[in-house]
Amino acid sequence: MNLVVVTAAILLVGILIFVHEFGHFIVAKFFGVGVKVFSLGFGRRLFGFEHGGTDYRVCLLPIGGYVLMEGADPFADDDQIREEMESPTSLLRAPIWQRLLIVSAGPAFNLGLPVVVLTALFMAGEQENFVRRMYEGAGN
Repeated sequence: MNLVVVTAAILLVGILIFVHEFGHFIVAKFFGVGVKVFSLGFGRRLFGFEHGGTDYRVCLLPIGGYVLMEGADPFADDDQIREEMESPTSLLRAPIWQRLLIVSAGPAFNLGLPVVVLTALFMAGEQENFVRRMYEGAGN
């Protein structure tokens, strides 16, 4: 396999993962849900930074990503769950319709990505020349 093809595939999958996780992240922040971690990849943290109570990181295994919100830690013990449930920024305290929007925002952003990319490409292209070439190519 060509190295360029592999690199391009990894880059494109990385963009899809970023857009998906960003959808969850931005909608959670919009509704005031606390986000502890925004991660691209799984496993050991390679690098990152903290800002506004969120740890932004890139991890070792680039096969996915996650957004860890307050009240949504699957590995939390009972004391942590009780503590996070009392927090006003906990996902568990958000109304169900907000939780639904937060969960569905990732796939929605993935569906919106091609619309944005194709719109930008078509707006930047030379549409008149393309139409002329298509018309001449049809034998007219």
